[in-house]
Order: sequence, then structure tokens, then C-alpha cells
Amino acid sequence: MGLQLVLRRRAGPAPPAFGAVAPGAPFFPGQAARIVAVLVVGAAVLLVAAIGVGEPVRSPADPADEQFFPYPEWYFLPHYELLRVLPGRWQWVGTLYVPLVFAGLLALPLLDRGGARPARRRIVLGAVAIVGVAATIALGLAWEAHVAAHRTDRTPIAARIADGEVDSIAAGRIVFDESGCLNCHVLHGQGQSLGPPLTGISRRVRDDFLVPFLRDPSAYFAEPTMPPWAGTREELRRLVAFLRAQ
Repeated sequence: MGLQLVLRRRAGPAPPAFGAVAPGAPFFPGQAARIVAVLVVGAAVLLVAAIGVGEPVRSPADPADEQFFPYPEWYFLPHYELLRVLPGRWQWVGTLYVPLVFAGLLALPLLDRGGARPARRRIVLGAVAIVGVAATIALGLAWEAHVAAHRTDRTPIAARIADGEVDSIAAGRIVFDESGCLNCHVLHGQGQSLGPPLTGISRRVRDDFLVPFLRDPSAYFAEPTMPPWAGTREELRRLVAFLRAQ
């Protein structure tokens, strides 16, 4: 609020989007009262939500829980989804997305120096804002759908046995052991933690990520410590089937 007052003294009040401001209208008490009213209503809503809804009490963190699924706060969901869908070489876009949005909002008053404020003259800017909000909501909902699919729609082992897929999983375990994956990764408490853990990997990555990543990790990381896949295509298929079952 202090920053707003400083900017108002330097640049003057912004005229309303519709209609004209009364000449010589003082800031106090009219505008000041409206600002305080908005702040009080916002604080009241936050207080009621905190008391009425609250935050569920969770059990203490257990580092031995291999089935734990880390879930970000709701305001991080669009960012997580953006990082999930972007290929490895474009991860920097998702990393800079949030800082660039805030930088753009801070720079907007400096970029828009026009004196007119009617909404009908802000069609392009309004459309960009609407598209941005809609895209952010869509990304958040997409992350929710991704998490729900991996939590509730995973094919049970019994169905995989009936479909014959369990043979690929068992064969994939052999490929997994012979490839020395446990020399760098931990699976169900076994192995070395030089790389990311593989327990629950099917809940953390997309199904179409494993094959291209294993074939060429350098396409996703600038200096990967993991070598590219050197086996056959069939062995890779079996390995991926085993990893997807974890």
C-alpha cells in the first residue's frame, strides 16, 4: 500500500476504465476508504477460510516411505505441469516462466505510458490477460488429471498377468539387473543413491518419457552422468515395462 501511495504521488491517479473521474477528486477519504475496505474484506475472507477450512494435520515425514507422492501446493500446479510437458532442452522456459511473468507485471506501468484508460482501447492487452489466465488454469487442471490417472487408473498386476505383460516385466527385471542400474539408483531400498530413486518412478514421469530419455540422456541434460542405452530395442522395451510397473 505504501508503494501504491508513492506511485500515485509521482504519476497521479489513473482514470477509471469507464466514465470520467471528477476533476479535483481528493484521495482522502473516498479512495482511501475504498482501498481500506478491500483490504479488510480480503483479510476477513482469509481469516474465515483459515478457521473454517484449515489445513489437515499430516503425519511426520518418513524418509523410509517409498510410496510417498510429493504434491505441490495448488498455486504451483501450473508451473509443475509446464515443466512436465516441456522437453529437456526447453526446461529453461518453464524455469524462467514465473520470474518473467512477475517482471512483466512490474514493468507494465513503465511500458504503458498512454493517458487513455478506456477498456475498449485495451482489447489486445485484455485478450492476452484472459488467454494467460485460461492457460494457467488449464495447466493446473492438466496436472491434477495426470496425478489422478497415476493414483487411481494404474493397471493392476492381475490384469497385466492376464494380458501377458507380466512376462515383459519379469524380463525387464533381468535387463535392469544386468545393466547395473542399481549401481547409481535406489529401487525399494536397494542400490546406490548417486542418481534419482526409481521407486515410484511411474508416478513421477510420463509414459512416453522413459524411452527417448534412456536412448539419449544428453537431449535432456547438458552433461548427463548416465550413458545412452547400448542394448537392443527389445531389451529397452522390457526395461521400460519393468520401470512402469514400479
